[in-house]
Amino acid sequence: LIKKNHFDITFLDFSMPNKNGLELLREIKVIDPNSTVVIISSRPGEQLPDEISDEGAYNIIKKPFSVDQIQNAVSRVLGAEAMSR
Repeated sequence: LIKKNHFDITFLDFSMPNKNGLELLREIKVIDPNSTVVIISSRPGEQLPDEISDEGAYNIIKKPFSVDQIQNAVSRVLGAEAMSR
């Protein structure tokens, strides 16, 4: 999907059945180095590797999250993109 389309923002769950979020984040960044990825952590106490930020995650949101947190993340991404133009 990412190979065929550009997304302004990608929300990526860190814990998935066949692949962890760090692996998929790396793959996304290879396909589109300028993509903006927000990691969502599925467990409130989950320790996320430091590499998440190093690999280019824009933000990390812990579950359970609110609609406001998602709206704020989207607003920050779109605001940053508008300022860079």
